[in-house]
Amino acid sequence: YSPNYLKIDRFLLSEIQNSNQKQSFVNQIIKFSHENGIVVLAEGVETYEELKTVITLGVDLIQGYYTARPQEELVTAIDPKIKDEILQINSSIMDDSSKFLYIAGRESRINLNHLSAEETSIIDISENDSSFKDFEIEGIPGVSYNIGIHIHGGYQGHIKLTNTVLRRIVGYQAVIVIEDGCDVALSFLGDCSLYGSIYVSEDSSVTFEGDGNLIVYAENKSCYGIGSGENSKCGRMIFDRIGLTTVNCSGIKAVGIGSWDDCSLKFVNGRYAFNFHVQESLVLGSVEGRSCIDITDCKFDVNSNASKCVGFGSIYGDTEISLTHIFVRSDMDGYYLCGIGSLEGHSSKFFVTKSSISFDLKGRQTIGIGLLNGGDSEIV
Repeated sequence: YSPNYLKIDRFLLSEIQNSNQKQSFVNQIIKFSHENGIVVLAEGVETYEELKTVITLGVDLIQGYYTARPQEELVTAIDPKIKDEILQINSSIMDDSSKFLYIAGRESRINLNHLSAEETSIIDISENDSSFKDFEIEGIPGVSYNIGIHIHGGYQGHIKLTNTVLRRIVGYQAVIVIEDGCDVALSFLGDCSLYGSIYVSEDSSVTFEGDGNLIVYAENKSCYGIGSGENSKCGRMIFDRIGLTTVNCSGIKAVGIGSWDDCSLKFVNGRYAFNFHVQESLVLGSVEGRSCIDITDCKFDVNSNASKCVGFGSIYGDTEISLTHIFVRSDMDGYYLCGIGSLEGHSSKFFVTKSSISFDLKGRQTIGIGLLNGGDSEIV
């Protein structure tokens, strides 16, 4: 179980500006929460000094007499003076936080050990007039770094990640964020682990490459491994990997690779493993929209424990799936299960050739390939 919100009690926040012990403890709570996609609320803030301290430590929401006292009617806005104070505090933090950013472009090789020693938290990559457009980001095998990667809109280039274990959530529950209009090749070499997702904006295109092993850990009430989260589309993604890609999801609802809205996925090589411990899971595709999936020369191993689960396709939408020269072993345990297709979609098209597909579906209502609700299904 992972909550959406965590409330820090007034006991820990009273006179926090005068207590290094409280600040250290609260900072660790906030750090843990943000690494796990949890929004933090500070309860009982009663003075300006407390307000400034908790905002500086990184809380997301404020509750207390200083911002507004309880009233009979719903409060739609706080005092303009308090609002200005909050804006000024945040502006000051932004000015100070630049020292925790590494602006990529001065060199082609980025050493995570050096950045960690300098307390860098974000590697900032953008389409600018820098000397280098392509980068190799290197870590030490077995060492994790509280660092994330933010790729700004419009960037075009190739990024190699070698022995990178990243834990810093940049945004969108992700340790790697790829904004609008990007065309990126991500190569994973050695042993790489991400304690958070890879976010791909709907207007971007990303090719995943490399012969290294990649493990993605996603844990939240609603989570995704690679793609985008609820109420959003992901960009076009192509997987041309040699190494093993593993996606582990825990929560209530999860997508391994894909999004909630329409998505297009292409796999041309690689080995992929998925492990789900959720209530509703989708391995590849779109939860609610249309899924277009094209897979060639790949191996998949799926283990899911979820009341609703679809392997390749969509839970609620329509699908178009092409499978050529692939091997699939899928073990699902739940209530409503579909190996390839859709649980509640109305139309699906399947093209399958020279493939080995094995399903072990243990549930109340199950189907290997097709539509569980009995809609219009075409299999070639």
